[in-house]
Amino acid sequence: MMDGVARRHRRSGRSLVIPVYFRLLYSCGCRTFEGRRLTTDDVHLSNGYLDIMNSKGNRDRRLYLSDEVTAILSDYDEQIRAFFPERKYFFPSTFDTIIGAQQFRIFFNEIWDAAGLRKPYGKQPTPYALRHHFAFTNIRRWTQEGKDVNAMISYLMEYMGHSSLESTLYYYGK
Repeated sequence: MMDGVARRHRRSGRSLVIPVYFRLLYSCGCRTFEGRRLTTDDVHLSNGYLDIMNSKGNRDRRLYLSDEVTAILSDYDEQIRAFFPERKYFFPSTFDTIIGAQQFRIFFNEIWDAAGLRKPYGKQPTPYALRHHFAFTNIRRWTQEGKDVNAMISYLMEYMGHSSLESTLYYYGK
């Protein structure tokens, strides 16, 4: 569904950017602005990680990627170079600047509506819901696998760039 909606946005590689950006949010739980602000210097696909720089609270962190996500990002990187061979931003706008948050909300709404998904509480979800899903899914999976969530949660806290366990547990309580 997402790829079909993205194909309608052929201008300057948007059909490539849209699905990969949302897959990154879904699979890594990064903040929406962290994905939008990634530069090509922050992305180290040969080593399988991203450097998130100057995030919330001016904190930096490294996100290690699964082989599957690395492959998706590598394929995207190769394809987007046809549009922007010397680009600065990993997910560039038409003029190799940062794509605005509002534009990604519009894309997200198109994808959500095209998929025929319900709107919880009558409200349209936002791309940030993918971060909630990432946290919730990891905690739930650990619980189902019988892992000690108290031991694992600090890893999730660091990965998501939180300064406290309460910030991470917030996503599970929602």
